[in-house]
Amino acid sequence: MANHFNITNLGDITVFIKDGTHGTHKDVLDGPFLLSAQNVINGEIVINEDDRKISVDDFNAIHRRYKLRNDDVLVSIVGTLGKCALIKDYHSDYTFQRSVAIIRFDTKKILPKFAYYQMLGDDFQRELRRRESKGAQGGVYLGELEKVPLNVPDLETQKKIINILELWDYDIGHIEEIINKTSLKQKWLIRRLICNNTKSSTRKLSTLATIATGKKDVNQGCSTGQYPFFTCAKEHTWSNGYSFDKEAICIAGNGEIGQSFYYSGKFEAYQRTYVLTDFSISGQYLNFVIRSMFKEMVERQKQMSAMPYIKLTTLKDFMVPVPSEQEIANIVDILNNGEKTIKLYQDELSKRKLQKQYLLNHLINGDLDLSKIQLEEKDKSC
Repeated sequence: MANHFNITNLGDITVFIKDGTHGTHKDVLDGPFLLSAQNVINGEIVINEDDRKISVDDFNAIHRRYKLRNDDVLVSIVGTLGKCALIKDYHSDYTFQRSVAIIRFDTKKILPKFAYYQMLGDDFQRELRRRESKGAQGGVYLGELEKVPLNVPDLETQKKIINILELWDYDIGHIEEIINKTSLKQKWLIRRLICNNTKSSTRKLSTLATIATGKKDVNQGCSTGQYPFFTCAKEHTWSNGYSFDKEAICIAGNGEIGQSFYYSGKFEAYQRTYVLTDFSISGQYLNFVIRSMFKEMVERQKQMSAMPYIKLTTLKDFMVPVPSEQEIANIVDILNNGEKTIKLYQDELSKRKLQKQYLLNHLINGDLDLSKIQLEEKDKSC
């Protein structure tokens, strides 16, 4: 080690470790949110208005002996293990179910932000998975969580490491902001060029493409396969074989209902995925229509009737705006440029996240000599 770190069990450097409520609580229309591990996303606590709410009385009963506060560290211990967040700007408007552990660190021994970074490290994540219970309840028990070792240097070293990683977080956040703004611009363009195009005629989707379904079961995928395997999940998996070899649009019939992928080449498809081929207009244009207008229609129907899947007749009868061939070509060119810009930033974001994780792992393990690392302050006014 380039620096002196003490290996200390997590339970020895905390004020307390608790998990969220195990109780049964009645849902209410207006009250504090009752969140779960699903609300811990990319280091943030993400709350949607349709998340569960409980009464103020239930909330107060949960927090009779302790209250959440800023700098408490959260980690998911049931379901997807190891999702972490640091509480900031807390206003007593949410609490958690038992799938989330709440850790308050002893700031005389370890800084909460440093502990949070430690818990994002590969060593902590592996140790957490190793301690997962295989019983009926599953997850990691608090007694096991307390035994997970952390590398703890002196407070001054912790501050230096935090400063380095915060600069990386700033760059990552800046790229994410650019992606969000570019994506909003792309959505505006799609609505302006496609949804609100008054020059378009309309035709049923069934007259513009052949509509079939995939033939494979989802468990026939293979993570080391050669060909994309489109299912009803957010991301495609892989397959050793293929049933299609052409330009196509794959639409999730259930699961991530209405989500579409445009692809040209050899691929496989899940049996509940619709596969559109043999287009009489631009397949890329058609995919932009499905991603926007059809997806929005499906979302509305889900909210109104809890539609669990897409019926073939719904897809066949969907009305597609069809402008002139030249206008379609112009629209595709404009929107593809936007897609390429977003993809460039997404690739850069992925690189930065990989770089940060590599740096984080070596910094929190004491492998790097901090005296040789020069920090250049970012101009955060830009």
